[in-house]
Amino acid sequence: MTILRTGARVARSNLTLTDEAYLNSLLNGLNEWEEDLREIRLFYDGRQIDEFGRLGDQIAKRFREMFAKYPACNLVKTGISTIADRLAITAVTSTTSPAAAKIAQEWWDITEMTSWQLDLYRYLLRDSMSIIIASWDAKTNTPSWTVHELYDGEAGNCRVHFDSDGNLMFVSKRWVEHDQNDRPTGRVRVTAYYTDRIERYVAENGSQMRLMSVEECQAEDPGITSNPELWLMPDGITPIGSPAVVFYNNPFDTEASDLMTPQVGLNESILSWHVGGRYSGFRMLVMENATEQVDKAGNPVPLRVGPGRFLRVRSQGTQPTRVYPIPAEDVGAIFNGAVLPYIDMAAMAKRWPIHIFNVTAMPSSGELVRMLEGPLVAQCDIKKPMLADSWRELFQVTARMAVVFGRQAMQTENLGLDFSWKPSETKNEQVDLDVIGKKKNVGNLPDEEVWRLMGYTADEIKALQGYRLAAQKQALSLALAESIPTTTQ
Repeated sequence: MTILRTGARVARSNLTLTDEAYLNSLLNGLNEWEEDLREIRLFYDGRQIDEFGRLGDQIAKRFREMFAKYPACNLVKTGISTIADRLAITAVTSTTSPAAAKIAQEWWDITEMTSWQLDLYRYLLRDSMSIIIASWDAKTNTPSWTVHELYDGEAGNCRVHFDSDGNLMFVSKRWVEHDQNDRPTGRVRVTAYYTDRIERYVAENGSQMRLMSVEECQAEDPGITSNPELWLMPDGITPIGSPAVVFYNNPFDTEASDLMTPQVGLNESILSWHVGGRYSGFRMLVMENATEQVDKAGNPVPLRVGPGRFLRVRSQGTQPTRVYPIPAEDVGAIFNGAVLPYIDMAAMAKRWPIHIFNVTAMPSSGELVRMLEGPLVAQCDIKKPMLADSWRELFQVTARMAVVFGRQAMQTENLGLDFSWKPSETKNEQVDLDVIGKKKNVGNLPDEEVWRLMGYTADEIKALQGYRLAAQKQALSLALAESIPTTTQ
């Protein structure tokens, strides 16, 4: 029996290394759920129009081009990006352990997480989860963090495995080996990351998955001495912790779920609008009581119409011949009546202001923007504590890896890390200054607090304090000089 640490709880698993169902779950696992995930990603990538297969590849191609050129038409991607951009961490801090915070910030910078975190957030908002896998670079003696997507049966490479009670058991990473010419070799690799061990498997050309030999593992990493590889601290008992850290969306669902229905309606409406716009320039003609023109074989001849061309038709019977165009629809009415309502529907589904999806509806008042974005800000803020827990877990695992593999003496428990986040509110400098001014007048705030609210860093505030002190000294010198009586001879 294997004991797996999952947060504050301990889950027990009866899975063994020879369990056939277990091995199959590594390779095939979550097929039905992954099929749903593929559909969500189609929508996110602007390929929702593929759902309209009856309309032909050409229309699907045009819509993909449109979504790439005008991303606001993609409600799913706009909605996910709106939240992801408001979740960014700007600094790693600690009030109880400044030394740990300094090292953590160095690791953050080394792994370039300032930019990579946005991919992490987009993945978890779209898929409900995303993963960072930590490793230790022996050459530089520094950590390496890589962001991974969930596997959907075609793209991505990670699966997250839970037991029947919903406890996290392990994370598996799946990939296909390629040769030096980037051609698939037929070997499927899977690595399973537990808190206390790492297991490496391979399946060759559709065969049953098997545990890799130590020699096969050492061909890639000479430091591996066993498979499964024990993943323990120097005491031989304490687990290092899973190097595959899962980041969850809160609530545990994809942010795309309530945007896909409005997106389908929007696609259909845009298609109607597109056709209506084309039709306004190329109208259909109606002929009443006219003799149909045919060629020598008796086949109908299309009417030839265009600028400067006369239309000659023969009447049929005693009724007069009439030729007239079908009136074009008002394209603007189609847009306002068919396209915009689906954008409104997306905003209502999310409880967000309409200007998130339609920037032309942005209020002129910054204070009104803040009031309307209240639900959006609350939705962003509720995600940050759960994200912070995953970041702390990643830093703790990395600290333990630094001790085990980097031979570094450092604190590994109770790091006390905290994070400075990008504000969830839309940045409006004029409104910020007005609000800060009101706070200063009402609360008589010191200059340092005003500067902090205005976004100045600690170093910038220190420099401003120096400028203020110099100005005060200069003013004092002038005052003293003016107070000295002038003696005249």
